[in-house]
Amino acid sequence: MVILILSLAFALLVAVFALQNANPVAIRFFWTEARVPLVLIILGSAFAGAIVTLLLAFWRDFRKKRKSRADENPAAKAGGGEDGAEGEESGAISGSKHEPGGK
Repeated sequence: MVILILSLAFALLVAVFALQNANPVAIRFFWTEARVPLVLIILGSAFAGAIVTLLLAFWRDFRKKRKSRADENPAAKAGGGEDGAEGEESGAISGSKHEPGGK
């Protein structure tokens, strides 16, 4: 709850700062130039930073879940593949080929 309140307070400070700096500025990127209100640059940069932070948090969470699944699965530690069921299934298929009196 504290993080949410601090995040909202920071967002409010960024918004106030952006609104106080609304003058147009020249933006140059390679061979193009445009005049854009500074408020859009500030808010766009803050939004881009939030998106990058969100994507990195999702990636970290994804890696953590994948690692915890691998730690729980003993077949993955023994080199039986990422999913233990996959290794057992492929062994069952290959085992049926070697049965006596097979096709």
